[in-house]
Amino acid sequence: MKLLKQKRVGLIIRTFNTKLELVADRAKRVLETAAKALELKIDGDSVFSRVDIIVAADPQYADCDCGTTRDNLIEMITDMKHEEHQWAFDHDSASNAEVINRLNAIHVSEVKRGDIFVGLLNFGIMKQVRDRIDYSVIISSGVNSYMTPENVGAMLTAIEDGALVAGIAIDELSELTMRGRIANTFAMWDNQALGQVGLFDYRAAKPRKDDKQTLYLQGWSEELERDKGNGEVYYHRAGVEEITPLVRLGRTFGPCIAPIVPIGEGLQWTAPDPIKDPEGYSRHLKKLGTKAARQEAWMYEEGVDETFLEGMVLPKYRK
Repeated sequence: MKLLKQKRVGLIIRTFNTKLELVADRAKRVLETAAKALELKIDGDSVFSRVDIIVAADPQYADCDCGTTRDNLIEMITDMKHEEHQWAFDHDSASNAEVINRLNAIHVSEVKRGDIFVGLLNFGIMKQVRDRIDYSVIISSGVNSYMTPENVGAMLTAIEDGALVAGIAIDELSELTMRGRIANTFAMWDNQALGQVGLFDYRAAKPRKDDKQTLYLQGWSEELERDKGNGEVYYHRAGVEEITPLVRLGRTFGPCIAPIVPIGEGLQWTAPDPIKDPEGYSRHLKKLGTKAARQEAWMYEEGVDETFLEGMVLPKYRK
């Protein structure tokens, strides 16, 4: 693949834990995602040159870390430089020296000023740009089963086809993604083009805890209806930070969006455990249940309706 021989690709993973007892399991899953990315090769070429794990740690926001995740991640990475602790790596395909080299490509940061939707991502994009990263992939560790050579290869092919953003149509988001509404659950961005249209717009940031003007949108969760008998969910008119730059990319460059139908078996989105992390599970359902309403609200803010992004999908990638 020509792109990998000429360009550099980075990965961004956001994380936080509100409770100490959640840190170890969440950190392990994040590092498994990072390791999987750094082992990924296509036609013999490594895909990712850098991984940034970014911890949300601004106490002005509800989505704020308890204070130990960054140190826990760094300690685990340090331990993994000793062969007996390299649980996340496949030693059939990498020597100890190669594993250590890959671990050195993982960078852990804590953001103490900025929200998880916009502040962390803009921070991560700029860190990667400073390290000559041409394309940044944003992924939720809960969907790392989708990160396969076939799916990442399809994203890279889309970029070679002229896309400025490509996104995997995760099962729960498939219909919306195929309509051009790429989600940062798993998306690849052309950093130069993204910067040209203003990165992720801070209007979509998570409201601070002291915000007295927060607007909420209503949606519906079939899972919550099944479990609780009432599927009504509400979430801030925030997040879906992808929508504004998607509209602006389309307006600036014309059709440049590539939704990718995933390939493979056993692909799933691992949601927060409703028993171990009921707060995270509830947040997950609220975000999913209001996703379409929030996307459309930000489209209207940009003066377009829901058909605009459909028209900005590259013809080859239209369903």
